[in-house]
Amino acid sequence: MLLHLMKNLNIMKELVLTLSADALNILYCYVDSSFTVHADFKSHTESVMSMEIGEITTMSQKGNINVMYCPTDEMIGDFMTKSLQGKKFLKFREAIMGN
Repeated sequence: MLLHLMKNLNIMKELVLTLSADALNILYCYVDSSFTVHADFKSHTESVMSMEIGEITTMSQKGNINVMYCPTDEMIGDFMTKSLQGKKFLKFREAIMGN
């Protein structure tokens, strides 16, 4: 597992983060949780936010939210909470990096 992580970090240091926005009033947010995944049985929650291309991770305390269903194959928040592999890992990594 550690070797896998080190290989991915080595690859990611060459990637460039690209951010852009079509409209400044639209924010896409993907939130996901994993239940009791840590040694102390605590859960893990993470969010990914974007304005179009490239994602940032952040937390918001106020603002209007439109909650919509998102199929698991499009849930970019999984990148932060699950051990993804293969095509899904690459797809979400590219989305987060804006590539």
